[in-house]
Amino acid sequence: MPHNFTLPLVLVRPWLVAFKQAKAALLLEDISEEEIPEVFLQDGIEAENFILVEPG
Repeated sequence: MPHNFTLPLVLVRPWLVAFKQAKAALLLEDISEEEIPEVFLQDGIEAENFILVEPG
């Protein structure tokens, strides 16, 4: 079953906080670290300043 509980967090918190919380929740569920998503940003891009938007 996919974990899709991060969307509501993104709406009220910066995405990086939501991502870290979701990652911690997955680790608590004994999911291997190889299966947990990672964030890759281009050099020069700071995660704290990056804004996610919905296309359209």
